[in-house]
Amino acid sequence: MGGIVPIAGASVGAALVAGFTLLVAGMHAEGALLAVRNTARFSSVVFVVALLASSSDHGTDLAGVGSRFRALAARRVPLVRSFVAAHLVHYGAVLFQMFVNPLARRHPLSVAGSVVLAFGLTLVLLIAFTSAARTRAQAAWNRIALWAAAASFLLALVFGASRGHRIDVALSALVAAASAASAWLLLRARAPAAASPDPAP
Repeated sequence: MGGIVPIAGASVGAALVAGFTLLVAGMHAEGALLAVRNTARFSSVVFVVALLASSSDHGTDLAGVGSRFRALAARRVPLVRSFVAAHLVHYGAVLFQMFVNPLARRHPLSVAGSVVLAFGLTLVLLIAFTSAARTRAQAAWNRIALWAAAASFLLALVFGASRGHRIDVALSALVAAASAASAWLLLRARAPAAASPDPAP
């Protein structure tokens, strides 16, 4: 039951972001575009939590890194799936934009746009299906998919920041900091225990 709560919360949160955006901006092309952007931004925040929770290297002991990180790691699977749920709502916003604005269909239906959408959806589904990794191969694919998602978020947010969206500046810094923290946690978890002197015979 506890695992359902963050997943449902992320889904409802993303839906509320989309609904509030459309309510304020209007049910037209501009409002739909803002809903797409804002659901992606919400998803990036959920992703930060999921990325940090996944930094335990799937069961590796994290003693010494703090109780908060260990608590996140203990809920890794539902938190990762929460990101998947939030991002699927984002894709729903993309579909709504295509319905509201015929011009918005050109990019997704182009070769480049189709490749980007297919890559993104495949990445999200791969993260979902490997979130409860039980083998080394699944854990490796989950790690690769999460880092690819982090890079994708950074590229999108930096692009938004370059266009003057201040919130994207803050979110870029957040994702970058989470990525650095995740790398540090992963390296610390993989590092061998500090050598201790052998007991005297």
